[in-house]
Amino acid sequence: MVLLVNLLLFIIILINFVNTNEIEFCLKDKESCENKYINNKRYILYDVNQSEGFNLRRDVYIRIGVFVKTNLYHWKSNTIKQKQLPWSLFFDIESLNKYVKVIELYEFIEEANGADTVDKVFVLQNDPKMFETGDFKDKNKIVECNKVKLNRELFWGYNNITANEIICIEFHGTASQLVVNLNPSVDKLIL
Repeated sequence: MVLLVNLLLFIIILINFVNTNEIEFCLKDKESCENKYINNKRYILYDVNQSEGFNLRRDVYIRIGVFVKTNLYHWKSNTIKQKQLPWSLFFDIESLNKYVKVIELYEFIEEANGADTVDKVFVLQNDPKMFETGDFKDKNKIVECNKVKLNRELFWGYNNITANEIICIEFHGTASQLVVNLNPSVDKLIL
């Protein structure tokens, strides 16, 4: 079950780059806006467990792409470490950008001025009794995070990324049903 949980571990992270109580714009007639600027961007970051391969990476991209824009074989190498692998190692980023905008994590960190504190982490889990009961109905229920290993693997092996809150959700359904868990008017980053 842990493997199944890990396979479905779409970590949705909401990060706040600036205090949401601060004004995030500057007046047109001001010469310098300093750090206050219009920022309508929202980010969805995603990754797979380090033991997973090309097939799952491709599938995750497609699922996230469909989530953002509504309407291979597993690979592992003994010569390449499985942590902090850029997506460009597997994909032609320019081609991916034709469907859904993609940036590498290091590009995101640069763009976000080094933001490293995540507001919320959503860990998606299967209903452990789903196969026993045969109940495959859609589900989106907040549960306790008993079995989730909360370590740096949640953050792609980076030691400098932390979270303020972790929420576990028993989830079964289409990616579009995750929208009810998000608050894009307040939160800036979704992973």
